[in-house]
Amino acid sequence: MEKEEKVLVSLRNVKKYYPVKKKTLSFEKEYVKAVNGVTLDIIEGETMGVVGESGCGKSTLGRTIIQLEEITDGAVFFNGENIHEKSNAEFKKLRKDMQMIFQDPFSSLNPRQKIGNALREPMDIYHQYSKKERQEKVIELLKEVGLKEEYANRYSHEFSGGQRQRVVIGRAIALNPKFIVCDEPVSALDVSIQAQIIQLLQDLQEKHNLTYMFISHDLGVVRYICDRVLVMYRGNMAELAPVKQLYENPKHPYTKILLSAIPRVNLDKRRQKVVEKENSLDLSTSSNGCVFAPRCPLVTSKCKEVEPEWRELEPGHFVACHEV
Repeated sequence: MEKEEKVLVSLRNVKKYYPVKKKTLSFEKEYVKAVNGVTLDIIEGETMGVVGESGCGKSTLGRTIIQLEEITDGAVFFNGENIHEKSNAEFKKLRKDMQMIFQDPFSSLNPRQKIGNALREPMDIYHQYSKKERQEKVIELLKEVGLKEEYANRYSHEFSGGQRQRVVIGRAIALNPKFIVCDEPVSALDVSIQAQIIQLLQDLQEKHNLTYMFISHDLGVVRYICDRVLVMYRGNMAELAPVKQLYENPKHPYTKILLSAIPRVNLDKRRQKVVEKENSLDLSTSSNGCVFAPRCPLVTSKCKEVEPEWRELEPGHFVACHEV
């Protein structure tokens, strides 16, 4: 009998808009729609990939889930609880179950703080363990992420980028969280170190039953680590599918463009590069139609006038496109 899947994080029509400072006298407000109506369920124990080019809203989506950014509209549920209906005190109790690993490990650490203190700080804030137990936990965390015990007395500038990212990962798991947003955690690292950090994340996931949202622009890394992948474009959901299905049978034109841009050593001649329209730099927005229409090679008049519906083409494979 298969284990029943449990939804750990649920997003319902989540929006995050930023007001634009206008240079005209118009009273009509304008916004940058960083996240525009994302509805998504993340299953406990899985790694949900979120991909798209820079500015698509993937990092903003991750930050809104753990309330580093306050949402404009919609709701985020964690373990069935609406986190936006909770008081600050109530959310603080829930906050330790939701952590984040940032892209730049150097800026994530206080240069004046020893690594041991950085790892102990979450436990100090939540008053977990005795003083002696906290010190033992710091040593345990260092070993768990592949660092030596004596590193606890060093400062962040004494480490390489990969070692600093290990420290950041150790701090993220210090409170035994259930969900971690990994915001491009390997993009600032050398390729050889990337593989080590990805393996570490997978080992920790298996050991602690962690659930990840893995945000990245590197589709090669996403294919290796993720179970399902959400493709975003300008704040909107373009396609969602199991990782194998997405890579072998992409449906949305934007997904095909992203996948065709992956560098390959042995190029398959049967797989042609998808070319965007000549006016691909025309990113003018409209209240109607598909946001990808100015760049889409399959664009029709309907695409410019009617926003595409979010449809399930196959079990678990969703897409927002008129021409699919």
